[in-house]
Amino acid sequence: MRLLTNGLKNFQLIQRNTLAIAWAEKKLPDVPKKQLKAEFDSLNDSNGKKALAWISHVHQLSDGDF
Repeated sequence: MRLLTNGLKNFQLIQRNTLAIAWAEKKLPDVPKKQLKAEFDSLNDSNGKKALAWISHVHQLSDGDF
């Protein structure tokens, strides 16, 4: 059961990460997906979450702060 729970958590994490990157692709269509993934992966999380940092970072990128 523990393996199943861990697998589900990993799947949900991957799914959320994929959705976060897909959202950024819509906001930043000129930035390659590979770069967005690298940017996302480089963020520090807060309590296991990167959402607030990611939203802020995408807004900075959209303002031209590459």
